[in-house]
Amino acid sequence: ARTDRGVHADRNLATCYFLADKGDPALDLDVAAVAARAAADRDDGLRDVVVVGVDPRVHARGISRGKHYRYVLRGGVDPGADGAGLDDGHRWRLAPALDVAAMAAVAQALKGTHDFSSFRAGGCSAASPVKTLYRFDVTADGADGVVDIVGDAFVRKMVRNLIGLLAEVGFVR
Repeated sequence: ARTDRGVHADRNLATCYFLADKGDPALDLDVAAVAARAAADRDDGLRDVVVVGVDPRVHARGISRGKHYRYVLRGGVDPGADGAGLDDGHRWRLAPALDVAAMAAVAQALKGTHDFSSFRAGGCSAASPVKTLYRFDVTADGADGVVDIVGDAFVRKMVRNLIGLLAEVGFVR
């Protein structure tokens, strides 16, 4: 799954299939070497890689229990001239201050199983827009509003659109 700028995956599952050509030793894949190389320390942001061999019928999407997104919205801070609106790459700067209580009330109303067609982006290939949000919490942490969204699955750009809604609701005018 993809994430927005400023949102960082703490854990992710991926499925890779490697086909070996038993007839040509030059094309044979050394799976142990690939696994060791993937798990090596690196400086490109990918870390703590664990490679596990599984039955070919196992797929990451089929064994995932869901996804957890965390956004941090920093209220009361000028988004800045750069237009990025990111503070240290992890917080979305919003001005003026945020009404975290209003944001939390909207989040609670959207918790549960709903048709999220209104939050679905074009090109979405999800079979159904009906998804379950197990957790949709907004809490205050100083000037920040911390948003945690846990669901069984999401339609395309659903989380981004939900965060945009919360930002609109939370603006203290």
